[in-house]
Amino acid sequence: MHESVLDTKLLVPAFRRKVALLVEDTGEMTGDAGHRPAVLYREKRQSGGRENE
Repeated sequence: MHESVLDTKLLVPAFRRKVALLVEDTGEMTGDAGHRPAVLYREKRQSGGRENE
């Protein structure tokens, strides 16, 4: 999706490093997919008082 929006090819390792700063592992995995389950992530909470907006 990001490649389509940006109209450019992204380097997978660099993209993962940047995204890793923004998300955290939920400790859960997808199930009943018929293949290796994927790890689920969520957006990290920002510390700055905006959590209650």
